[in-house]
Amino acid sequence: MIIAASFDIYNPEQWINRALSYGDGLFETMRLNKSRIPLLDFHLKRLAKGLGKLELNGFDRSNIEKALAKKNSVSQNAILKLVVFRANQARTYTPLTAEIEGLLTLEELPQTSAVTPLRIMLSEKSISRQPMLAGIKHLSRLEQVMLARDLNHHQGFDDLLIVDDKNRIIETSYQNVVLIKNGGLFTPKLDKSGVKGVALQWLKDTHEVSAQHIKVDDINEYDCMMVCNSIRGFRLVASIERYGKQCIWFGTKHDIHDKIAARWDILFKS
Repeated sequence: MIIAASFDIYNPEQWINRALSYGDGLFETMRLNKSRIPLLDFHLKRLAKGLGKLELNGFDRSNIEKALAKKNSVSQNAILKLVVFRANQARTYTPLTAEIEGLLTLEELPQTSAVTPLRIMLSEKSISRQPMLAGIKHLSRLEQVMLARDLNHHQGFDDLLIVDDKNRIIETSYQNVVLIKNGGLFTPKLDKSGVKGVALQWLKDTHEVSAQHIKVDDINEYDCMMVCNSIRGFRLVASIERYGKQCIWFGTKHDIHDKIAARWDILFKS
């Protein structure tokens, strides 16, 4: 459901835009709780970095607040998606303006079992390394679509673990990775690939998290693995299967995960 837009959504010509034509923009997927967005500051900080990379003007947070204020029915848990893209409809790759357009949509929060550890498969394909795009939530997600479609051919798996061409873990198809060893928290470096997720940034603000290159072959050295994103929070990984030949098993419970997950839940219950 569209709840706000900076352009006339009923005019078909307005949908021939830079977002649709070239993916020239960014998006943030935010968890809404009782008409508020607990992690809004984190989302807007990442958005600002992305806008800077694309050399686009800043986004005014009041646009979100005004849209929510007008929707009296928005009191339940939901997902708010913000799409910001370059204005101008000219048919050219060359950016002709720094002005932006925006779109806000609302949808129901998916019902998931947060307590059931996940079963993950190692992707047979690697993600590209592109420092210009690393970290930001840009609209051009075709690579993730092509990687994630493998889940359609492997029933029983919850997600894919994705590596780069050097066999270094980057992320899953839609979540960041956090590993635990001897009480410490570790996450893959995302300077060349991947998205710097809001849930991961929230964790870094409250815990010491070491970012480093982590190869799949070294994953057995860790005590626990969890994945996270801004909608589903922090979930344990029970196992990683490698092309049906080898399986890495983790425990189905860990005190550090439980404490982090409990603090996360408080954000959306207050």
